[in-house]
Amino acid sequence: MNCIVPGKGMRNLSLIKTLMIMKLIMVLMLVGALHVSATGFGQRVTMKVKNAPLTQVCKLLTAQTGQEFLLSPAVAEHAAPVTIDVKNRLVEELLGQLLKDRGLRYEIRNNIIIITKAPVTATLVTPPNVADTGSLRPHVLIRGRVIDINGTLLPGATVMIKGTRRGAQTDANGYFEISSDQEDNTMVITYTGYNVMTAKANPRVAMTIVLSPATNDLDQVQVIGYGKTTKRFNTGDVTTIKGEDIRKNPVSNVLVALQGRVPGMVITQDAGLPGASIRVNIRGINSFAGNDPLYIIDGVPYPSRQLNPTMLNQALSGGNFLSYFNPADIESVDVLKDADATAIYGSRGANGVILITTRKGKPGNARIDVNVYSGFSKPSTAPRMLNLEQYMQMRHEAKANDKMPILPNDYDLNGTWDTTRYTDWSKQLLDRKAHTSDAQISIAGGANSTTYRISSGYHRETSVQPGGGADQRANLHFNTNTETANRKVGVQLSGDYVYSFNNIHATDLAAYLFNNPPVSPDPFNADGTLNWANGQWSNPYQDLQKRYKKRANNLIGNAVISYRPLKGLELKTSLGYNTSTINEFLGTPLSFFSPLDLNPKNSSSYTTFNNSTWSIEPQALYTITLGKGVLSSLVGATFQSTKTNSLAIDAFGFSNEALLENPGAADSSYVDSYSQTLYNYNALFGRLNYAWNNKYILNLTGRYDGSSRFGPGKQFHFFGAVGATWIFTEEAFIKNNLPFLSFGKLRGSFGTTGNDQIRDYLFYDLYSFGNAYQGNQGLVPTSLYNPDLHWELNKKLEAGIELGFLKDRISLEVNLYRNRSSDQLLPYDLSQVTGFGSITRNSPATIQNKGIEAVLRTVNIKTKDFTWSTSFNISANRNQLIAYPDLDKSSDKNGFVIGKSVSMYKLYKYAGVDPQTGVYTFYDSKGNITSTPNALTDMTELVDITPKYSGGLLNSLYYKGFSLDVNFSFISRMGQNAFGQQMVFPPGFRYNATVEALRRWQKPGDITDVRSYTQSPLQFYSQILARTSTRAVSKATYARLQNLSFGYQLPHQVLSRLRVANIRVYVQGQNLFTISSYKNTDPESLSSTRMPPLRYYTAGFQITL
Repeated sequence: MNCIVPGKGMRNLSLIKTLMIMKLIMVLMLVGALHVSATGFGQRVTMKVKNAPLTQVCKLLTAQTGQEFLLSPAVAEHAAPVTIDVKNRLVEELLGQLLKDRGLRYEIRNNIIIITKAPVTATLVTPPNVADTGSLRPHVLIRGRVIDINGTLLPGATVMIKGTRRGAQTDANGYFEISSDQEDNTMVITYTGYNVMTAKANPRVAMTIVLSPATNDLDQVQVIGYGKTTKRFNTGDVTTIKGEDIRKNPVSNVLVALQGRVPGMVITQDAGLPGASIRVNIRGINSFAGNDPLYIIDGVPYPSRQLNPTMLNQALSGGNFLSYFNPADIESVDVLKDADATAIYGSRGANGVILITTRKGKPGNARIDVNVYSGFSKPSTAPRMLNLEQYMQMRHEAKANDKMPILPNDYDLNGTWDTTRYTDWSKQLLDRKAHTSDAQISIAGGANSTTYRISSGYHRETSVQPGGGADQRANLHFNTNTETANRKVGVQLSGDYVYSFNNIHATDLAAYLFNNPPVSPDPFNADGTLNWANGQWSNPYQDLQKRYKKRANNLIGNAVISYRPLKGLELKTSLGYNTSTINEFLGTPLSFFSPLDLNPKNSSSYTTFNNSTWSIEPQALYTITLGKGVLSSLVGATFQSTKTNSLAIDAFGFSNEALLENPGAADSSYVDSYSQTLYNYNALFGRLNYAWNNKYILNLTGRYDGSSRFGPGKQFHFFGAVGATWIFTEEAFIKNNLPFLSFGKLRGSFGTTGNDQIRDYLFYDLYSFGNAYQGNQGLVPTSLYNPDLHWELNKKLEAGIELGFLKDRISLEVNLYRNRSSDQLLPYDLSQVTGFGSITRNSPATIQNKGIEAVLRTVNIKTKDFTWSTSFNISANRNQLIAYPDLDKSSDKNGFVIGKSVSMYKLYKYAGVDPQTGVYTFYDSKGNITSTPNALTDMTELVDITPKYSGGLLNSLYYKGFSLDVNFSFISRMGQNAFGQQMVFPPGFRYNATVEALRRWQKPGDITDVRSYTQSPLQFYSQILARTSTRAVSKATYARLQNLSFGYQLPHQVLSRLRVANIRVYVQGQNLFTISSYKNTDPESLSSTRMPPLRYYTAGFQITL
């Protein structure tokens, strides 16, 4: 337990400063309201434009009234330009005149003005001197409904008869009816955000018309900090992944579904056990303190770090909080990377921001959706180990090489063990099929002013290891959005609750593949009890005797209350809360102990961990027309507090092992550890955005951050950014001279963010409980007071270009960036005479990450029935320590080199196996070959393990009702190879080895990279030298089929007969195969002692009623 010395530093952020910030917000809101009221109250507008596109007029109207408009690209493209000069005119009068002149109309749905083509009925005109023949013309009724590819009804879609002005708009149920006076009719259907579709009319039946989403990514909605925009007008660097793409991955953690999809983001699974740790890095290592991105779920901050670091299940490597969130409830994931996009989050966004938006209801009748899949999984890779014959040959050869006799503890050689018995431990321990099941159900719908969505899900996953158990998760999610009829007041409520239960054994048996030779005894006796073989070996099933249970509860709640008192002004407050509680139990029964143990005693360990965060964010948004552009402003504040509690208890001596979960039933128990921390974070932020004529966009962002993790007078700091965009394809000379260039944008940004990812209270004097003195509990100082501890500073610079060719059938995006992070927070070694090992300080080191990202998207084929699109992304990053004054005089001099990566290792340069002696050799600092290099002078090789490049390749194909998505990910980096991880002992000891040991040196003249077999203790030092040389690292480049999804949607004629909206069947696979020269260890986890990421095969169905 840590205790804080009173009277030093800051117990919390100043209450006076907090009140001052709140007062400033209210003053700014009042000034904005007064300014707007000075221009007049009511929905009247003043506008003067000449030959302006209809889309620009709608944006100007939005700026003045706050009213949102929706019109399809097809409608906007054919609408005549607008020239008007009006003052103080009612909006409905202006709209009525503008749209009537252009054959359009508008209606309000869900408080959004939808502009569509007016359904004009043709008038039959009788030619002169010709009798009326109208009665001879046929009367045809065309009817049907319009849905999307998921079966969702599309109200407000425009349905027209091609070549005429006859048409209609679908109602709330997606239904339409059109009368025609001709037998042969072709329908043209348009809807915002979807591709225009033509279909042959069939008056004999009710038609079902399916629209596919528009493939033009430029107009997709992107969620940014405290707002939304589109990729076309975004000044920042944001990558958006849609929820429908995430749901094509049979995974329990959304991060796995993002692998290979986001340029510049590297995601690594540390192990294959359900719930294991997943690491995320965006654009390299910026800090020694922490590089985790900020996670925001529906406006609520979500923990980004690993779970309780003292958790009992060490096989999970800390776990990941997003394992307690259901990927099926996600609408989109937006990854913010550059300064323009992240500076609005200040210090929290230094390492990037991941915004998760959950699914919401849509207007229309209630829809019930059921999605179920099931399948199995197995390890994706396994090391190739020596078989029985090869192992026994190694052991005998080692004895012969060392001229050593067979000893009493050589059980595999002296006849104690049955040398005809062969156990393949890889198949014995890790080759079972794990089973996965997932079921989701939701109901969604609503009216114009209120929408809702409620969903529930269940996920279950077993382990490939023996012992049984499963990781189970049940969740409930809801979202509702309502507004008053006049759109003045709006309320959004969302909540997510997850309960998780895991009783898979808290051990990873992968390490036993090397610890146990293939000649080991049978793990079980004839009666089913464990075979201890008189203490001659370590039985891998011993760890499976322990009992493990983990229960987790995770709750996320958010409420957004908005008020629009005047045109252009919106006041709102976001209230967020998240709490996660994890309880663990690990029981050790007497069956865990060998009969040779003299005093076995059963025991149990219990941990409780809770992390709770509340946040309040009042905001004011103001939009106004200024000249030919629109000026948008935002000002707000953040009040956030996070409290963390952890408790660990150990108990011993249970009379009845059925009571191992009850600490009160133990003979003795004690508190192993206890901690409680409080982190407070306050901020004032603002943004100013001006878009002129849809061509030039300027975005200014600022945030004044305050953190309780720094010393007095150091808690607050200002961070800001500027971003600018030029859409040069809006220039006349580009349009006239480069017709093949459909879109072009230049973008740039520069700004600063901070970083406070250190433990709480590090600037304080800290004490821990020590030994008792005269019956009183003693205290022991554990760290020194450092009032100068302050923010890290991260300066980000970026330039980008986005191009679209051939009506955006081909699009290219290239970004160049440079991030420099200084004032690094890291421990500094102290002299032992101080009584402390180190102190956390701001180091003068400056880290630079510089790189390039490129994304190429193509629509290869697009016909009525078949579509094939491709997306390819690649990123390259170079990490460097560019400055560290007086490095040679600091305690870090042996760990860093100026101009090299901070993830660099110093190693001996490997020279190979001596052809004459069969021992490892190395180059010393002078280039001479030696078998005993000097650790102080001869570690001359610098190996960088950060990724050199990474990316992904996605192909999506649609043919009628069939869909196929194939996603590859790839990465190139250096990593510790199987030799470096597994060969703790030289080949020849009573441990198994990989098949590369077969290449060992046997006689003088042999050229190889594996030394001779030996079991001499004198050769340990040589093995240690080899494992700290370049012999122990290899290129860990790989390409992996990350995901494959194949589905079929039943024809709509069948669906109509069944009276369901959608039926879809599908098969999905994850991590299906890997191409790599990196052998005997998984190239992603880079660990031979952990289970590799699993390979999944699933099949399922989706029904929408």
